This record gives sequence, C-alpha cells and structure tokens, in this order.
Amino acid sequence: MYLHSYSVDAFKLEEREVLKVLSVQAAISLEKSTIYEELNHTNVALVELNRKVENQTRLLADEVSARTAELNEKMVELSRAKELSEKAKRQAEQAKDEAEQAKLDALRSKDEAVQANQLKSSFLATMSHEIRTPFNAVSTLSRNSFLLGSRYDGSSFRYRIIGCSS
Repeated sequence: MYLHSYSVDAFKLEEREVLKVLSVQAAISLEKSTIYEELNHTNVALVELNRKVENQTRLLADEVSARTAELNEKMVELSRAKELSEKAKRQAEQAKDEAEQAKLDALRSKDEAVQANQLKSSFLATMSHEIRTPFNAVSTLSRNSFLLGSRYDGSSFRYRIIGCSS
C-alpha cells in the first residue's frame, strides 16, 4: 500500500481501518520495544547491583570471620592473663604466709637468743664467782705464806682454806 497521497479520499474506509490498526500496532510495537529496552537496562543494572551485593557480602563475611578470629584470640589471651593473674595472686598470698611464718620464726629465734644470752650471762656470772672465790683463797694463802715465810705444802692447804673460811 502506498501511503503518499495529497487527496483526502485517497484511501477507502476499509483501508483506513487497516491503516489505523497498523498504526496502533506500530505504536504498540514501538512502546514494547522501549519497554523491553528499559527492562533490559534495568536487568543489566540489577545484575550489576547483585554482583556488587555478592562481592560486598563476601567482603563482610571475610571481615566478620577475621574479627571473630581476632576476638577469639583476645579471649584466649584474656583467659591466659586471668590464669596468670590468679597464679600470681596465689603466689603472693603464699609468699605473704611464708613471710609471716619467717617473721614468727625470727621472733621465736630472737626470744631464744635473748634467753640463751641471759643463761650465758648467768652462767658466766656464776662461774666467775665459783672460779674467783677459790682463786682468791689460793692467792690469799700464797701471799700469806709468802709474807709469813712458810713453805707451801699440799697437805696443809686444805686445812688452811677451811680454817680461813670458818
């Protein structure tokens, strides 16, 4: 069908109906083509966005895994630190108890040393007295014998001590 005509009645009524249907079909086809093209662009954009979302999801999953591993390591470190802290606390308490026991032992040793010193002093005082008394007697007898000009003989010594002291 040739559409170029300057006359108003160039086409019959049936032909005009056919032309009308054809023009409507052409408009619909153009509109569908535009819609399909927009749909294709939208689909491409959605596929690209889906790819980006999947990449972002993988990155986030990797980051979550890494952070989870870090947190687990930190928890292990904290657990070890807590164990070490508790061990140090027990050792400190034990050292404190040992120090208190050592202090008590030192005080007891000091008391024993003071008592031993007092016993030593008492013993030395007693022994000094016990040694000086006969020594003074011998010294006195010797001086007296010397002054009196008599000779010392062992048999009379005992009687002189007893005689001098009575």
